[in-house]
Amino acid sequence: MGPPPRKSNAGKVVGIVIGVVVGCFLVGGVVREFLPGAGASHSSTVPSGPRYTLTVPKTLDNGTYRLAQDISDTIDRQIPHDGNGMHGMKAVGGQYTRGTKSLTYTGLYGTIDDPDQALDNSIKGMNEGEGAAQPVPDREFTPEGDDTPVTCGVMTKDQAGTVMTVPFCGWADGSHEVSVMEVDGADPEADPASVDLQAFADKAGRIRDEVRVEAG
Repeated sequence: MGPPPRKSNAGKVVGIVIGVVVGCFLVGGVVREFLPGAGASHSSTVPSGPRYTLTVPKTLDNGTYRLAQDISDTIDRQIPHDGNGMHGMKAVGGQYTRGTKSLTYTGLYGTIDDPDQALDNSIKGMNEGEGAAQPVPDREFTPEGDDTPVTCGVMTKDQAGTVMTVPFCGWADGSHEVSVMEVDGADPEADPASVDLQAFADKAGRIRDEVRVEAG
């Protein structure tokens, strides 16, 4: 008789990864946007084009990801809501799972004076955590079926000797800013260069349509 089958620890890895993504990347990015000297102006302007609010749906990407935890209150308590070019901001976020994959999204909505700077600050904030790196630089991708680009790249996080690969995408306009990240517990140390960022951008484009609601 051969040895007993090896038990999978994918569920455990997914749980660890969720904490890393939220605690060390996304929340840090959101909070950094309000820090003095982050680069945005301090005068409120009325954004042009549609205004959006953000929701935390029960599922994402056409029902393939299911909500595991709504983290909106946790994030919202950590931001000042006004300051550094951000006005009347509300924070939302959710953790979603699909098999061994864990996807986390965080967003802010209100009035953003400089959307490009806000997104840049968020990405810089995600890079500032201990053990964080960005081996694949961020650049713009146009999601399939959409004409509005998203900014995507790949970060890594060294967690107790395990260097986890974390693709991300984000976007911003004058009324909201969102970041999305995903990790796969089945292959947490995947080669960052192997990540198909166009495919992830396509997914982010579908998620964008699901989480944002045009304000009346």
